[in-house]
Amino acid sequence: MIHVKKMKGEVDLGYVGEVTSVDTTVVRRLIKDNIVPVIYPLGIGRDRNVYNVNADDVASEIAIALGAEKFVLLTNVKGILKDRKDQSSLYKTLKASQAEKLIRKKVIDGGMIPKARSCINAIKGGVKKAHILDASVPHALLLEIFTDTGIGTEIVK
Repeated sequence: MIHVKKMKGEVDLGYVGEVTSVDTTVVRRLIKDNIVPVIYPLGIGRDRNVYNVNADDVASEIAIALGAEKFVLLTNVKGILKDRKDQSSLYKTLKASQAEKLIRKKVIDGGMIPKARSCINAIKGGVKKAHILDASVPHALLLEIFTDTGIGTEIVK
């Protein structure tokens, strides 16, 4: 389902890959049958080896391949913060271009970089909105999608 190529870099990371394409046949069939698929972030390379892929990247690429309206990352943080030490400094909405600038300025850093990049990728791939939400908040998804203010960070085109 997930086709990858070996990730290239200054250091050989072994069996770490990056997504080149996604075959959504099985996922579409499961969704049609009202089954929620659980997808491991593993892919097959042209060399027939299995590669580990960043789960945020896999999720983003699947959302793009499915033509999803929304892309949601449930994680352990509120969303993107202006100041990591100040939980009240949450960005409610960001344009993808603004998120890219925040990465360059190192406002978004550490483990939030792959999450923000996967949201940016989803938006660039045609998904209308991407969200980063704290999964520990009861009803987080409902609060984000069905309230005016939301509870996490929404990234838009």
